Amino acid sequence: MYSLQRLGVITSDRRTRHVTPASVGQVCLDLGPRQIGRRYGAGARRHAITVAAIACVFVGWGAPSVTQFDSSQTAGAFFAALQRTEWDTAAKLVDHDWLASFREDQLPMLVPFAEMSASGKPVGNSSLRSVPADSQTVRRLLTQFGNVVVRGVPGVGTLGQLAQLPPSRFFASFLQAQSQVLASATPPGGKRPSWRVIGVVRESDSLAHVVYRYEGPSLVKSKHQGGVSMFQVQRRGRDWYCVPGPEFAEPAFGVLLASLGSL
Repeated sequence: MYSLQRLGVITSDRRTRHVTPASVGQVCLDLGPRQIGRRYGAGARRHAITVAAIACVFVGWGAPSVTQFDSSQTAGAFFAALQRTEWDTAAKLVDHDWLASFREDQLPMLVPFAEMSASGKPVGNSSLRSVPADSQTVRRLLTQFGNVVVRGVPGVGTLGQLAQLPPSRFFASFLQAQSQVLASATPPGGKRPSWRVIGVVRESDSLAHVVYRYEGPSLVKSKHQGGVSMFQVQRRGRDWYCVPGPEFAEPAFGVLLASLGSL
């Protein structure tokens, strides 16, 4: 192959400029075989013609799209994002309907903590018994206490702003708050949270069941013997999305915020 440095794909200080078939081919297409021949000689021209022809597949006809995650890869990517504390990335891999349902289920849990915080009373888990049942009351109370300051969720200043977050961002904020509470309850040198996929069972072309093991500190007692848990992965169109189990919704968002001293 003709010198990649002479074609400008490798710089004079030997650093590679993201060499791919498309990038090499794009150089040949941009310069043109005739110009390369005048600049570098007949040998380079012959190679440029070949590379430019191949480049039509990558450049002229469009580069191949990123491989779509299958069910197993989606679950692995979800856990990897959690491991890296990339909350928004993790939330984007979750089923949209589940995210919307999660948000609607969690909003009422914010109300009693906001009420008690506004009144100056101590906030405890027992206050969950007074959670309002109907959505109209929840909206009214969240509006009433919308100015209550939230300090445990980066990017969110008040309860009203938290309640207005779209489902994906709302879940990402929950994961972040959950992580902060876990970190505060973990002794120095303690084990960090980790998730390991044990296996994936495909039930159909659009539904799979993921068996995984969680290791690390926990805010709730595991409902699964031996720490083994399971959730679903569903396909919508060409993409797969996680449908987390109940362990990803506990403790309630209001409890987390109270534990962080946010309300």
